[in-house]
Amino acid sequence: MELLDKLKENPTVKDLESEKKIKIRVYNPGQYKTRGVERFARQLFASKFGSKSPNIAFNIEKQEKDKILLKLKEGKNYFYITKEAVLPALRTYSQVRKMNITNEEEVAIIDIKSVPEEFLRLSGLLPIERVTEAAQDIKSAYQMLASNLLLVRRVQLSSPQLYWLAFYSENKVISNAVLLNVQTFDSAITKLLTLYFNSVIALLQLLSFVVETRGTWVDLHGDQVWSHLHVPEFDGLRSEIMAKAQTIFGEVGKVDAKPLFFTFKGA
Repeated sequence: MELLDKLKENPTVKDLESEKKIKIRVYNPGQYKTRGVERFARQLFASKFGSKSPNIAFNIEKQEKDKILLKLKEGKNYFYITKEAVLPALRTYSQVRKMNITNEEEVAIIDIKSVPEEFLRLSGLLPIERVTEAAQDIKSAYQMLASNLLLVRRVQLSSPQLYWLAFYSENKVISNAVLLNVQTFDSAITKLLTLYFNSVIALLQLLSFVVETRGTWVDLHGDQVWSHLHVPEFDGLRSEIMAKAQTIFGEVGKVDAKPLFFTFKGA
């Protein structure tokens, strides 16, 4: 509690936004440049983690250097798609065990011609014109909203499938309304923010602002919750502390974590 009291003097996430050091954005698939293609846009996000959603059309089976093996969710139909036909994405926090998801992201399909027409039909991705619009919406959103840092937005805190509240990737990633895209304009603090947002101190602050929707389901809105978090004075941190934090990130970023609820319950 003493540490929390001291943090009250520190800047907030909202202050970082005001200083143009970060920008929190949310992407509702199919609503960035158009309307009426939301279902198609959601289905174009291929699944690697937490694949129970009814919106999933494709599962990621294997990722190779230049191509990705996808499987239709229903049936036993497989096909390869080139990496030029997709963009790095993350559609869920569920079952994502690593904080650093670099080169382990999911993908969103932006080149509809790369998907066999028969598989589009089997997945209900018709008419082609509307699906193409949805793909273009994702591409446009990626260009403007994608980021290296993602924050959990809609979450069940007691879920055994929740491991982290923040994720980092060296590759810019586009997400959906389940997560928030956080664009950082000072690369030196991106990994540090990821570490901090996954700390006990950050979680305790979040719990005081959360909007409970049902049971342990909460909405961690960018403007109503995350923006109120107090953060370290990054400008005042000594270089050796910054370097140590970078080292810690390197040590834990690719480690498979335990579920968040059980980690803090045990602590």
